[in-house]
Amino acid sequence: MSKLDKKMCKLAKEGLKKKQESEIFAEVLSPRFICKKCLRVSTDKDLLCDPKKLV
Repeated sequence: MSKLDKKMCKLAKEGLKKKQESEIFAEVLSPRFICKKCLRVSTDKDLLCDPKKLV
């Protein structure tokens, strides 16, 4: 489970904050899901608006 408490799209709108930097990097280094709406990636599908599993 992710340490982030907001979806990636909301975090992107707010901008990168230093205190969240390492948690965000951990989520995108080895992505398992992509958002069909905003094309962001994550290891946790709950952090994306409309997730789809990557092949």
